[in-house]
Amino acid sequence: MSNFDRKIELKTLTPSVIQQLNAIREQNPSQKILVEIPNTRGISSKLLKTLDSRISIRIAGAYDKDRVSRLGGVRYDDGETGQYYTDAVIYSRNEAIKIVSAMEKIEKDFEWQNFSQLEKLVHIYSKLKSGIMYDPKFESKPSSETRSLRGFITGQTVCAGYAVMLKEMLDRQGIECYYVSGKTSRESGHAWNVVSLDGKKYYPVDLTWDNTKFRGRKI
Repeated sequence: MSNFDRKIELKTLTPSVIQQLNAIREQNPSQKILVEIPNTRGISSKLLKTLDSRISIRIAGAYDKDRVSRLGGVRYDDGETGQYYTDAVIYSRNEAIKIVSAMEKIEKDFEWQNFSQLEKLVHIYSKLKSGIMYDPKFESKPSSETRSLRGFITGQTVCAGYAVMLKEMLDRQGIECYYVSGKTSRESGHAWNVVSLDGKKYYPVDLTWDNTKFRGRKI
């Protein structure tokens, strides 16, 4: 985030907070400003449209301070560093609007107040599985494409992107969800989620494997 002159950490965005941010931007027209929020829970695309378009947004999500501090300095075999945990989830305001708009379309399919946490999980999971394509060729793309919420814009992603997107959508619904990374039985890197429903049992879920089976009409 060294390309930004000012970083502002916030718990969320509200109309009054956005008004203050826009005022800061007007008072400092030459500064590149980054706003960092934990997730988009309670934030609508309509609200984001009121934010100055020159302000960037980091939606931490799965790449929170703990993960960044532990892995930010790691250098991988391909030469890439763990700095992507910070940089991959920085979005322009317009990108953030498109991402939240895509999530809102999924959320509007049902009236959430009538659904249990399990029903919400199943609905979101099914929409991501059918609506976002896993493309192995996409792995050659930069981290900003593969390890972010940009799959909501492109309709393509890999395992890390699925895990980030599912966590973000469940965070918006107040459902406990974790991003997990590790290796497969073939020793290749992989990412998936662990979800807790109603604070009871924990369930591992893997959109990547389910998507490839879905595309192959095996499920």
